Amino acid sequence: MGHIDGIFNLGRCYHRGIGVDKDECKSFIYLQQSAEMGHIKGTNDLGLCYHYGIGTEKDEHKAFIYYKTVADMGDIDALFNLGSCCHYGIGVEKDESKAFVYYLGYVNTGDSEAMFMIADCYRNGTGIARDVQMAKHWYQMGANKISDIDNDKSNKLFYHHIQWTPNLQNLNISEELASDIGSINEYKYLSFISYNQFKNIKRIGEGGFSTVYYANWHDPSYGDVWRDVASPEVLDGKPYSTASDIYSFGMIMWEILYGAPVFNNRNFDLQLQIEICINGLRPITNKDAPQIYVDLMKKCWHKRLEIRTSAVKSTKLF
Repeated sequence: MGHIDGIFNLGRCYHRGIGVDKDECKSFIYLQQSAEMGHIKGTNDLGLCYHYGIGTEKDEHKAFIYYKTVADMGDIDALFNLGSCCHYGIGVEKDESKAFVYYLGYVNTGDSEAMFMIADCYRNGTGIARDVQMAKHWYQMGANKISDIDNDKSNKLFYHHIQWTPNLQNLNISEELASDIGSINEYKYLSFISYNQFKNIKRIGEGGFSTVYYANWHDPSYGDVWRDVASPEVLDGKPYSTASDIYSFGMIMWEILYGAPVFNNRNFDLQLQIEICINGLRPITNKDAPQIYVDLMKKCWHKRLEIRTSAVKSTKLF
């Protein structure tokens, strides 16, 4: 019958596997149809499909075009995506001045994340003359906005007063995780993935108290629950490897030390993924945590795969 919202929702259902087998290609087709009919969210989602190669070949320039189309349709939320593209040169020539203008347009929505981004621009002189006082102003604006929702969370996360969990027994979990990672030197085994995301599981042997399995794991969707600890190369669509599991180990170690999920003060959206993959964003550490653990985590997080510490060396620290 061609109902625009129905077509869009059908695309979402195929994307998420709601009431139907998940099919990203069919999702893309329905989202494309909804975009052609002028559906704003469908157009935005189509941009995300091209950006991440979901159901179609990755094309960052087309992603930028669709983000721009959404903005021209009056969706102010699209300004943040446009700012990110101009900021980092995604699908368009890098232009920090335009990025700042887009961020400034988006900040009128009252979004705290945009306020912090404006603050970063002033602090670093990105697209605008460096101005420490303006940076402080926008950091405070963002913190005040968050405090309206949850003052305790604002103090803990945005002022980085993160408390180290002194219960060293929790680190026994890290030892077990590090040992598990070591096993993938011989077998394709992923240590941090929910069981129901494995496919073609085969028992291939036993040793000591362990049973070894071979399994294939399908690539995570845009909304996968494990993406917060996924390595930059995995977020960028590359296959899992030993090095990517080492990265995830470092992230989980941070969560154990501080008793909170990584980046839980932000939505895991396009902007955050860009900052992780391109700008090297990592969780904040503080001086109260033992330096040996901090050093280990930072090695696990390193952008260069060859520098990430091996699982064997990680285990020896415990």
